[in-house]
Amino acid sequence: MIRRILPVFLPLVAFAQTPSVQPPADVDAALRARVTEFFQDFVDGKYRAVMDLVAEDTQEEYFASGKAQIKQFNIRDIKYDSGFEHATVNSTVKRVWVISGKPVDVDVEMPMTWKLEKGKWVWTHERGPHDWLTPMGPSDVELVKRNGDGTVSGVPHNVTQDMVEAAAKKIMEQQQQTGFDKPAITLARDKASSEKVVFHNGVPGSVHLDLQAPKLPGFTVKLEKTDLNLGEDAVIQVSYAPSAGTAEPQPFSIRVVVAPFNQPFNIAVNFAN
Repeated sequence: MIRRILPVFLPLVAFAQTPSVQPPADVDAALRARVTEFFQDFVDGKYRAVMDLVAEDTQEEYFASGKAQIKQFNIRDIKYDSGFEHATVNSTVKRVWVISGKPVDVDVEMPMTWKLEKGKWVWTHERGPHDWLTPMGPSDVELVKRNGDGTVSGVPHNVTQDMVEAAAKKIMEQQQQTGFDKPAITLARDKASSEKVVFHNGVPGSVHLDLQAPKLPGFTVKLEKTDLNLGEDAVIQVSYAPSAGTAEPQPFSIRVVVAPFNQPFNIAVNFAN
């Protein structure tokens, strides 16, 4: 399940421009104030307030995008065009990646395009020809490159090998098959008895369980919990108590439908003396 992330927290394609020139002090101060407000709103979780800092041609994209969580930001430098109406703002952002359910802080280099619109600086984003969909959202593959000294730029630079190995190990441990621990249970036909089955969620994310079982005399079924996160289990307790004058029970099935996938899982219920 891939969740879309706000494109501002991804490498962007810089517009064509002449070499940066020294801006007037008031122009530079105004842009830095707007960029600072932009990032601070994300730190504070005020995503609606950010709309006033987004260009009209980018507001629809911003509105429809997921909002990435960040903790810190640092404006490194700003490059202006000759008319001081467009600028590339280069920043470093400490944002949160969730790896196998565990939040990890990483530093991400963040070039952003800003322009003057109705006398105010606003963030603008136009998807480039090399953009493609990744788990992190739209990104420009040409900006992720290998340097001459063997290092790589355009990617987070404080993710250690130990972090990667630990996350991979956890994924392997948790990515068990989603479903029940057994395909069927057997209850006593002539006396009270009970059995249980365990449902395991191996899906990266939360799921909801909808239990469906027929109403039969002496038969009860109880689901321990209906909402599971990745790696969690839910127990279904099944009981049967025969009574005089009732017909002999026949085999049937219990169904559990897993949302949001609408995927059914069945348990066969059998009877024996």
